[in-house]
Amino acid sequence: MYQITWIGEGTLSAIVLLSLLAVGSLRNWWYLGLAIVCNIVPSLVITQLLKRSFDAPRPLNIFKGATWIHHEANWPMLYEHSFPSGHTCAAFSLFALLAMLLHHKYRAWGF
Repeated sequence: MYQITWIGEGTLSAIVLLSLLAVGSLRNWWYLGLAIVCNIVPSLVITQLLKRSFDAPRPLNIFKGATWIHHEANWPMLYEHSFPSGHTCAAFSLFALLAMLLHHKYRAWGF
C-alpha cells in the first residue's frame, strides 16, 4: 500500500502534468490554468486549510504504542492533521483533470 500512496504525491502529478505538455494541443494557457486550478489549488490551499481547521489526529496518535500497527522504519511518523487526506485529494485532482482532457467522444468514461 505504501507504493500506491505515491499516486497522490505531488511529484507524480508534476511528472504527469509536464509530460502532457508534449501533446501539442495542450501547450496553451487554457491547459496551464486548468492544471493549476485542478491540482495546485485543491492540494495546497483547500486541503491544507481544512487540515488545519479540523486538526484531526492520525491513527498513530490515537493508538500510541499499539503493537498491532505495522510501520516500516523508512515511513514518516505523522501524528497530526489527518483529515482530509492530502494524497487522496491530489490523486482525485489529477484524475479529474485527466478526465476533463478526454476527447468529447470518451468523456462518459471519465465520468
